Amino acid sequence: MKKGLSIFLLTGLMLTGCHQAIDTQTISIPSKVSPVKLEIEKEFEALTVKANQGDSEAQFNIGKAYYDGHGVGQDYAKAIEWFTKSAEQGYVPAQYQLGTLYNYGEGARQNYYKAARWYLNASNQGDARSQYNLGMMYYAGHGVRANPVIAKKYFAKACGNGYQLGCNNLGILIERD
Repeated sequence: MKKGLSIFLLTGLMLTGCHQAIDTQTISIPSKVSPVKLEIEKEFEALTVKANQGDSEAQFNIGKAYYDGHGVGQDYAKAIEWFTKSAEQGYVPAQYQLGTLYNYGEGARQNYYKAARWYLNASNQGDARSQYNLGMMYYAGHGVRANPVIAKKYFAKACGNGYQLGCNNLGILIERD
């Protein structure tokens, strides 16, 4: 009984000591993190000014920050709002991002029609990933009428722009002909 009580008391003392050590360590961390957080906030404010002035890249980056929760709380609705502002100005990464969000239902309700529309906009500007994804949509009939001939056309464009998956799918469709 005495041995069990001794072990119990020693364990309690060790845990108390560990708790104090942990408290001591965490007290010093905020002073190191605070300047980093302030820097992120300053960068976000500067980016917001640019975005509100119509800078499409800044709008995209704000959307990405909201989507990822980087420097701000994650907010898919705000992310889509900023991506849309950027995409409507023709910024290809935002168009691709919106296509992907709607295609997979990431942060938005899945909507193949909207996905195809955004991929088409980016594809027309030479974005290989959008060309590939649009080819997949035409192949599967998601958001567009299934059409293997048009799918092959988009896979060929993606392949021509160096996107290997486009080349792979183009090869498969050619073998089937």
